[in-house]
Amino acid sequence: MPKIRWSNFFLFVLIFSAFPIRTVLATELFPYTIIVVLGTEPLDDTTPSLDMVRRVETGIKVFKANAHSLLFFSGGKTAGPISEARMMARMAYARGISPDTVLMEERSRSTVENAKYCAVLVRKYPAAKFILVTRQTHMPRAYAIFKSFPEFRTVVPRVSYISREEVEKDFEGYLRLKDRPRTRQVLKKILAEFDQMASGRQKHLDKP
Repeated sequence: MPKIRWSNFFLFVLIFSAFPIRTVLATELFPYTIIVVLGTEPLDDTTPSLDMVRRVETGIKVFKANAHSLLFFSGGKTAGPISEARMMARMAYARGISPDTVLMEERSRSTVENAKYCAVLVRKYPAAKFILVTRQTHMPRAYAIFKSFPEFRTVVPRVSYISREEVEKDFEGYLRLKDRPRTRQVLKKILAEFDQMASGRQKHLDKP
């Protein structure tokens, strides 16, 4: 058995004490793909719109197509005590998504606030890529706002497609059962976005 040269051993200990080995986290070796799904006001405090459902389904599709990813739902309380983010998260759980892979931002009440509050939260998660999910008529404005934040300079748009006819049918069906003025206002705002896109005043950023 060879003899240990203690002088070399102590020199080894001294060197590594002066320069400790840095622990490398798994998230640094394999950074996340974070899918940011923007909320939209539901029909009421318990009823998501078809638009919201489509966004969740699109987010899940993107999530499943990207290894080591997180679903990040963003949206505050706009129609009652349950936030848009939590309503979307519950739909994701019902579709088999683990809560361990879901993040929520529940303060925002506008697209600017979506980006602002999401930017703060994503700093905790090393990410290789950000993918933004929202309706096609909302995407141009949302994409521009998110790109203005340093955290989202490389964000990629992914449209959640829904037609004008589908939106009208969904809202009018609800309004026939429950005439809610706030819901009519939301419908009017969404249809105005479709009109802008149809007139060419708003460009398409992605195909469904």
